[in-house]
Amino acid sequence: MLERPARVRVVGRAVTGNSLGCELLETQQMKALRFFDPADMVVGVEAGLSFEELCSLLGEQSMQLPLNAWFPNATLGSMVAANSFGPDRMFGGGVRDSIIGIEYVNGLGKLVKAGGKVVKNVTGYDVSRMMIGSRGGLGCITAVNFKLIPQTKNPAVMRFEAPDLAQLGTLQAFVADRQPLDWCQLRWQNGCWQMAFGISGNRPRLMALRQRLAAFLAAGWRFSDEAELSPEWQWARQENRKCGFLKDVVSLFSTPYGHLHLQAPTSHWTASRLNALARPGRILVVHPFGGDAHLFIPPQEDLSGLQQELSAWATLEWIAVPDHSVGIYPGLVVPLPPAFEFIQHLKAQLDPGDIFVAPFYQIENSPNLPREIT
Repeated sequence: MLERPARVRVVGRAVTGNSLGCELLETQQMKALRFFDPADMVVGVEAGLSFEELCSLLGEQSMQLPLNAWFPNATLGSMVAANSFGPDRMFGGGVRDSIIGIEYVNGLGKLVKAGGKVVKNVTGYDVSRMMIGSRGGLGCITAVNFKLIPQTKNPAVMRFEAPDLAQLGTLQAFVADRQPLDWCQLRWQNGCWQMAFGISGNRPRLMALRQRLAAFLAAGWRFSDEAELSPEWQWARQENRKCGFLKDVVSLFSTPYGHLHLQAPTSHWTASRLNALARPGRILVVHPFGGDAHLFIPPQEDLSGLQQELSAWATLEWIAVPDHSVGIYPGLVVPLPPAFEFIQHLKAQLDPGDIFVAPFYQIENSPNLPREIT
């Protein structure tokens, strides 16, 4: 009789703790460059290559992948599996907008390839999209192909610091007016809001854009080339924001903070809701036009009212703890994602033996929703 294969959890890098009682399958040694064609603006890499390593490689040819990593050592496979699009999603697109091909091993032990090396490709079914956000529960991603864009020229930052979010309406007006922004981010820490957005281009275009934006801006806004930013605004530099935009936040912690990743439609990030989350001691990183935020909660804070605080977000799509080593809140109700039944159907087809373990797929599907994550 054949022995049942060991259950495995796919991770891009070493993790602390393994409460799921399964083998860990690390992909971080799979770093080969399959191909790189700057002229066609495409690249193919193995899944264990980190985003930081890829950025360095692409930068040598003045190219970039328009995604963002939470941390520099995030691997490309884990970013696809977690659908880690980052803070520039609205302006630069997400994982599904950049991926053109994928290779993975499913629960039947088959090596599956889909897509190709060019942008216009109809080879096989579009299973690349299916693996985005799969959390390692449908198989082990071994390689990914991406389309690229030219590297940003002369990046500059418009910034504003204030104790409130009165200027959030200004930023929303920018987007409604289709102003060509590169990114936008808000940060709450030490009792103050920092608001910033990026613009870029050749010098004549940059100066013309600056003059056009001046009609929208209040007196407190400041313009800076990225090279001129002071230390407290270093997070707004392209290399810091694109490659590990949370690492500087975590570096401020003397003790581990709890980390909640909140996702909601862009229209839900209002000043009143954000101010309600901005309590003393917390750090909040918000991407109001990408639809997500990262809430860091100090360990000494009483969490008894957290569920009630979040219940005001009646249409919040879901709340997740992205890194189980940072902190889990027992009893926190997490709504199931849309199309959860279809996701479970894919799991049954691609991994009928339930070889690949991912907490996301272990939520009991019952009428009594939402369920608790434990």
